Amino acid sequence: MFAWFDRFSIIQPKTMRFFKQTSFISLAAFCFTLSYGATKPKIMVSIPPQKTFVQAIAGEEVDVMALLKPSQSPNTFSLTPRLLAGAMQAEVYFLMGIPMEEPIIAKLQRQTHSIQFIDTSLGIRKRSIEDHSHGHLENDSPHPHITDPHIWLSPGLVIVQLQHYYRALKELLPDKEELLNKNLSGFRRFLRETDEKLSQMLKPFAGNTVFVYHPAFGYFLNRYGLRQETVEIRGKQPSPKQLQYLIRSIKVHNAKIIFVQPQFDRKSAKAIADSIGGTVMGIDPLAENYVENLLHMGESISKSF
Repeated sequence: MFAWFDRFSIIQPKTMRFFKQTSFISLAAFCFTLSYGATKPKIMVSIPPQKTFVQAIAGEEVDVMALLKPSQSPNTFSLTPRLLAGAMQAEVYFLMGIPMEEPIIAKLQRQTHSIQFIDTSLGIRKRSIEDHSHGHLENDSPHPHITDPHIWLSPGLVIVQLQHYYRALKELLPDKEELLNKNLSGFRRFLRETDEKLSQMLKPFAGNTVFVYHPAFGYFLNRYGLRQETVEIRGKQPSPKQLQYLIRSIKVHNAKIIFVQPQFDRKSAKAIADSIGGTVMGIDPLAENYVENLLHMGESISKSF
């Protein structure tokens, strides 16, 4: 007994840090298992809307954890030890094909080989983010195209994605195939009806330009014949010259509202809105109540013209 104590009582600092970290992860994983129950398959997704997609098909048959909270920005997301512990309990991780997932996948693959990664963006042709550069001003060299990852904001593309969710869930829940198939058909129908409502709502404004802070809404706007122009340029604040061009563009389009996501600071957008006598309005691309949020976005945009 005493020999065992003497052998392990003196632990080097690096070893102690590792011990604390792994102990924390183990404890957090244990708590995760207790709180979510031991019988239901555990599913992980990247963003809150995906939680809706999984639950629409599987209902209460699975437990779903979204890594990102609605108020968080994917650009600043960090996988904490607590989140890592929860993620390691998942049987399936449904990917959205967004940049924040790359380091998460790498970290999880170093920790465990038991998670099945399903890329739900496969089969979708992605658009490029508009590179207006606010006028392609002097000394503004050409930039490579940046792929737009916000595919979930088009209900038509989500309908395509649902096949990936369904196939993986059917493998996890082979005795629930009838339920899954029924729910899938119902949710697809619901999305088609929502798509039609949005088409009718925004049809009178086709061809108009919508000004947003961050280029998250291209799929949504393009779906209904609208265009987006952004305050943010390739993830950066506009220069004074670019800002002047942007303000001129807003005035030419007679826009009075700049849309800002809750994950971003409103200051820049508000300063621009104040300069044109306009206002700032919030719309959220990451809200969990997916269909209601799409309709809210449509209504907000329709009232901006």
